[in-house]
Amino acid sequence: MLLNNRYQIIQTLGSGGFGDTFLAEDTQMPSHRRCVIKQLKPIANNPEIYQLVNQRFQREEPVNLTPANHNKNALILGGTIGGGLIAAAIASILLTNSPRSDNQQVKQPTTPPVSNNTYPTANQNSFYFLADSAYSDAQNAMKQVQILQTRGYLQAGMFWIPEYANLSGKKLFAVYANKFSDRNSCINLLKTYGGGNPKSYCAFASQDVNTSPDRFYFREIATSSTGNKYAWLSQKIVTDADLQNKSGFELDIMRNSIFAHHGRRFQTPGLQQYFDNQPWYRPRYAPQNFPNNLLSDVERMNVEYIARYQEINNRRYFKR
Repeated sequence: MLLNNRYQIIQTLGSGGFGDTFLAEDTQMPSHRRCVIKQLKPIANNPEIYQLVNQRFQREEPVNLTPANHNKNALILGGTIGGGLIAAAIASILLTNSPRSDNQQVKQPTTPPVSNNTYPTANQNSFYFLADSAYSDAQNAMKQVQILQTRGYLQAGMFWIPEYANLSGKKLFAVYANKFSDRNSCINLLKTYGGGNPKSYCAFASQDVNTSPDRFYFREIATSSTGNKYAWLSQKIVTDADLQNKSGFELDIMRNSIFAHHGRRFQTPGLQQYFDNQPWYRPRYAPQNFPNNLLSDVERMNVEYIARYQEINNRRYFKR
């Protein structure tokens, strides 16, 4: 099978509820380099998530057939096939076509670890990522990516570790729950993500060998009383499992913490009093002046989902 009159399917790597994954060969490149292509299936049972995925795909489509920001051997592939979206060729996996041969030594960072106040800065060739796991083969790595995506981590993905010179150089595929442009955003998600995966960590990936990986583990930054314990609502699609057994008060706090995270004030005295007592809260906007475009797609969906859950289950604490 030839996708987009360019990508020759060699084999199917995996198939799940979120989509199919193929190993393909780029017939338009002299090297015929190989890549992993993910085909997203229509999500008929959840039109809202499907719409979100579709929107994100449309944002990526203008960079059709250009190097992806995070991997110079990864290509974004626009178009549709078989009723599903072909989202991306996620990672080059042909080791013989890799810029480094198998016996070439990967240089280790020569700079000392960063201090507590100075951290690497992201650009198009670098990023922070929340590491979930690592695999020696692309097939198992992609299966884990699909598992994370079905759990609500729609930005989950993978990359070939040797592509980033400041990392360990191990010949493994790193699976991540999300990527970030700054350190604090990664920490905020790690505080809650690590509860389900204590071995998870954040790190900085860069193609500059002299940049520190700035790796830090969940056990080092476990959720403290000073953090926003609902910061994960900005990164992950909420599910019924996240809401069950919670009181009306806690559900109200969860929903409104999304707005509080962006500095919104509240007309309800009880809500304002609660967030005023949170060390992370920095109020900036009056309720009537709050710019709703500050909310991401995930945040808007979570606000609506929690509100509907509260209505259906009659779980509200603060009167509207």
